[in-house]
Amino acid sequence: MSEPPNQLDGADVLCWAVSASGGFYTLTGSAPPVVVVAMAVARYASGEVYLFKCDQNWAVVQDWDGASVEEPQATAATHTSEPLEWRIRG
Repeated sequence: MSEPPNQLDGADVLCWAVSASGGFYTLTGSAPPVVVVAMAVARYASGEVYLFKCDQNWAVVQDWDGASVEEPQATAATHTSEPLEWRIRG
């Protein structure tokens, strides 16, 4: 999977993790089901920080807000049993 775009939903991508197994989990509430294969932490110009859960095309399918960069990363870890390897945008 390629790196994420510089922005997701208008927020600057700070770091991201991609599933090594092909998917962290599947959202079954939509038709067709969507596989979450990547997660990214991004910051809006206003300072708000979000965890974005994305499909294979980096389309955001779920989001969670946080108070700091570390908070969404910790939240992401509770949403999968797969170890997360965060890559930092340089």
